[in-house]
Amino acid sequence: MSLTLVHFRYLLLENLRVPIGLVSAAVFPALSLLFFVLPFDFGDDPVAATTAVAQLTVFAVLSSFLFTFGVGVADDREKSWDPYLRTLPAPIWPRNLGGCSPDSRSR
Repeated sequence: MSLTLVHFRYLLLENLRVPIGLVSAAVFPALSLLFFVLPFDFGDDPVAATTAVAQLTVFAVLSSFLFTFGVGVADDREKSWDPYLRTLPAPIWPRNLGGCSPDSRSR
């Protein structure tokens, strides 16, 4: 198993212990759709409805990546485990790619 998949697996197991990250990843995009798309009359125009849902999908993915990755890196830097991981003879990219999945770094 590659280092990236191993790191992703352990981050996912760690985040399953804190389910609010998984719940928020599912609830916030749904609430955005409820408040910002459904009140408007996009149901008559399939192109507008598809565009609105696609925009919310992009928003959900990008915000999840941005916030969870940024907060996760900052959180890792303050823990004593991160300096130890930096001393290991593995490159940095498995840790970064393993932490890029949505909500794999939020705690």
